[in-house]
Amino acid sequence: MINIVNVSKFNNPKKDSHTRYFTTLEDGTKLEVASVTTILSLLGDEFLLSWSNWLGTKGIDYKEFLQRMANVGTVIHDSIETFGREDAIHPFNHPLIHQDPKISSMVTNAYQAYMSWYGRHSQEPILREESMVSNKYYYGGTIDYFGKVDKVVTLIDYKTSNFLSFKYLLQLIGYCIMLKEDGTYDKIEQIGILRLSKKNIEYEYILIPYHEVEFLEPLFIKLVDMFYSVNALKADWEDMMKRHTQLG
Repeated sequence: MINIVNVSKFNNPKKDSHTRYFTTLEDGTKLEVASVTTILSLLGDEFLLSWSNWLGTKGIDYKEFLQRMANVGTVIHDSIETFGREDAIHPFNHPLIHQDPKISSMVTNAYQAYMSWYGRHSQEPILREESMVSNKYYYGGTIDYFGKVDKVVTLIDYKTSNFLSFKYLLQLIGYCIMLKEDGTYDKIEQIGILRLSKKNIEYEYILIPYHEVEFLEPLFIKLVDMFYSVNALKADWEDMMKRHTQLG
């Protein structure tokens, strides 16, 4: 069981994020909860330090570069979400393209890679870019695609990263827990990661039968509990420092 006292100490470092997640307690109080990706940040990133150092040797600000890559992901997600609708957002009409024209070639490659994948697979979407919250385990996330793909009930997450991390699997596990908790979408046959290349018009599509990875659900729940425990410890430590520090 997740300690609600620890959850209440969560202070979202991304308050300017366009997507934040809230649960409502029994007394009607709204409580902000962490996203799946924020929780998985507890695991660190095995490549980030060496990669940021490499960028530094090239004279590239890694924070600026990260933001640029995040913008590519945002454009692609928004374009895929609205694809086929009357209000569809074509990548080149997206505001972020006008703000940063340097990402246009990367967006073009990733979007055409998606169209290549789309043309090879039948889809019957139930949810697209749907924000959900687990009121039982106190976290939230946004599902890219849930529905049938080639007649099989599938949960898919779109990625524009250069590599595939094991954390992407845990991210999907977190989403599956939310879908099952909802009760409406408890039949999940397979999960998938669709990585769209920014360098060329190529994609990687990984499909895993859910029964092979369902055993990871308790691990993800433990990570949620650990995240809030560590977060609460950080908050308590600051208070301890103020109360017990002696200056000489």
